Amino acid sequence: MSAQTKTRLINEALQGNPIATETLQTYEAFTKFRDGVIQNLKEQGMMDEASRLENIKTLQLNAV
Repeated sequence: MSAQTKTRLINEALQGNPIATETLQTYEAFTKFRDGVIQNLKEQGMMDEASRLENIKTLQLNAV
């Protein structure tokens, strides 16, 4: 089974699942908050702190 087929099947299985939907929404809210904090730190001249947050890897998740 190809990776594309696996991804499609997983997305179809999760679609409409309230736990998966809520988890994705929470993660999206967290990443938006993180980006806002980074922007605020840069505006305050705290480049080292902003850089530390930017270095934390985030995942690119598909919306369900």
